Amino acid sequence: MTGKYVDLGHGNFIDATRIVGVIGFNSSPARKLKKLATEEGRKIDSTQGSRTKCLIITDSDHIWLCGLERDKLLQKLTKNQ
Repeated sequence: MTGKYVDLGHGNFIDATRIVGVIGFNSSPARKLKKLATEEGRKIDSTQGSRTKCLIITDSDHIWLCGLERDKLLQKLTKNQ
């Protein structure tokens, strides 16, 4: 494996070099983005049934649902550099 992996919890990891953006899940546009990704088969759910707190957008145009708060995820990404 190459890349810098970030622990999303519940045994799920993502390659930090593939992340384009991270957005909070408390807005209507974020919920619409999740719905569109679901319809197009681009959604990856890493929450293991917990509440979605942020969305991760990757360079492959996939949308990851994450159970971590956006700020906590950004701390992990910064620490991982």
